[in-house]
Amino acid sequence: FGIFLNNLAVIDQRNAADAIECFKKALQAEPRNYYALSCFADLEARLGHVDAARDLFKRSSDANPSNAATLVAWANLEEARGLGLIRARELYDKAHRSHATNTRVFTAWAMAEARHGNATGALKLLERATRARGFAPGGIRDAEVLGTWGEVCRHDVEARARGDNACR
Repeated sequence: FGIFLNNLAVIDQRNAADAIECFKKALQAEPRNYYALSCFADLEARLGHVDAARDLFKRSSDANPSNAATLVAWANLEEARGLGLIRARELYDKAHRSHATNTRVFTAWAMAEARHGNATGALKLLERATRARGFAPGGIRDAEVLGTWGEVCRHDVEARARGDNACR
């Protein structure tokens, strides 16, 4: 029953109030359903409810500490609208420790570093991703790592151009 309500909530995200109600019912049926908790957290984050999203991500992570996807999503929230890159790094590191060969952890972390001007750190993370060659959710391949590598380089070039323009 909880799985059905969880799927219904994911499908009906166009109507946030209905989706929230479905997630609440799913979690009444299965309070430690990490997937429902993570999806609900994602919806709350998209609605701008950072504290609610953070609480749901924590509950999801507590329910399944080895789920790297939840930790990456939580890290993305913290970097973008929460406690910043320092907290995001802690969560990326925890995700890496739970799945040392998950290349998606490395690519997400690398992009966060690049957005904050740390191209060197981002490139080191991507080097680690190419060596991981392990679990690859969603079919992530070396091409995706290399695509992220290109994005990191683009961020670095743009940052350098802004710096050059500021000195003129």
